[in-house]
Amino acid sequence: MRAPKFFTVVIPLLAIVTGCASTRQLADSTYNLIGTARYEGSSLPSGEVMVMRGEPGGAVHKTAVLENGSFEINLPSGPYFLMGSSQDTVSGKKLFAFWANNPLRLFGDMTDAVVLPFVESTPPPVIVEGGKGITGKVLFEGKPVQGALVGVFLDASGEFRGLPYAESAATDSSGRFILNVTPGRYFVLARFRVPGGSFQGPLLRGDLAGFYPHNPVTLREGEGLIADLPMVKINRPRGEGSLAHGEAIIIEGSIQTITGEPAAGMRMVLYDIPEMVGRPAFISSPSDDNGRYRLEVSRGGLFYAAARSVIGRPSETGELMGFYDGTEDHSLTLEVGDRVQGVDIVVREVW
Repeated sequence: MRAPKFFTVVIPLLAIVTGCASTRQLADSTYNLIGTARYEGSSLPSGEVMVMRGEPGGAVHKTAVLENGSFEINLPSGPYFLMGSSQDTVSGKKLFAFWANNPLRLFGDMTDAVVLPFVESTPPPVIVEGGKGITGKVLFEGKPVQGALVGVFLDASGEFRGLPYAESAATDSSGRFILNVTPGRYFVLARFRVPGGSFQGPLLRGDLAGFYPHNPVTLREGEGLIADLPMVKINRPRGEGSLAHGEAIIIEGSIQTITGEPAAGMRMVLYDIPEMVGRPAFISSPSDDNGRYRLEVSRGGLFYAAARSVIGRPSETGELMGFYDGTEDHSLTLEVGDRVQGVDIVVREVW
């Protein structure tokens, strides 16, 4: 076990957008991505899996789903969008998959198979002459989802994190949404949190995520679009970072209140800049009842560590927040392969 090393000199920031990679990556390195395709709780015996760098619809690596539902593909390290298409052999319905935890960050051979759930696809957008904006329904297992939020992004440069370009009100009992957007090219996504919450921020087990199968859509002047979004359930919580545990940097610690009580439901976050504002580079899953957390980080570098109770917006009165005090500037320097323990943080209420 290697102890963390700390520096107070700021080094050049590493890019966090699509294309960043492990510092151990070689130009010709490829790693093995394995997974299982499933539909209605059973293995899917056929189909195609698409793995894309950049935005969905960009450069594509393809592999077939085998009869036992498994798939496998070798890829260079980096972040990818994982999608799939198939057809139900019984009903003939077209099926679609968009991995709810996208983007997948591959920085070594996979140790656990990715489970890629397929759902019934929805039709291409219906053009309404003289219409306006984008409307439609949000569906889970063919039924309307009430309380979902639908957002549109102009591109995938931010990996569909943070504030969307535009956001709907919560869907009604019929799952209907309305997006009053001007003509343009959009990626349409839906999110539903248990028991509710904002569009932005990491999703957890039991939450629902939706990605329109025909993204991106183009809305033209004098037209409206009708687009229905299928949703899938998040099947496991995790912090952002590599799924290849042999290559990932692992950070573990605890989060407590100023009275020494464990702070459950907090997230440990790493920023690239000392001001610790804007989008974090990495975010953990929520701390457990004992205040413990675990964060996987897919690249080395100099980071600034904090803990927050709310992700996806500036801090507000009443929020719990704290900073790592192991160094004067709250910094933490990481190298690929490190396993750093004891990164503990005390949180206080924001006034």
